Amino acid sequence: MPITIDQIVAETRHWPDKLVAELIDRITLEKHGGIDPETEKLSGEVALRRMTEMEAGHAKLIPGEDVAARIRKIVGRRNRISLTAKPRWNSPRPRNTTPI
Repeated sequence: MPITIDQIVAETRHWPDKLVAELIDRITLEKHGGIDPETEKLSGEVALRRMTEMEAGHAKLIPGEDVAARIRKIVGRRNRISLTAKPRWNSPRPRNTTPI
């Protein structure tokens, strides 16, 4: 008998975080394939360069709320979305009970 997504989620609640992360990685790789080695190399180089710039004080860090406000201005949204608010996990969410 096939298991549902809800059953998979319930099972993974008892797993260590590293094992859940590995499962997600493996599903993603299986579904979408791996990252192009050249792209991965270039992304790593950019990340290291940016980290070095930030640590040396050569890069200006912009608070997330400022970025969100600028994005809202560009796309025309006026309502404020907090990036620091805690998610409301107790709110009703649709459940996928379709067997897989």
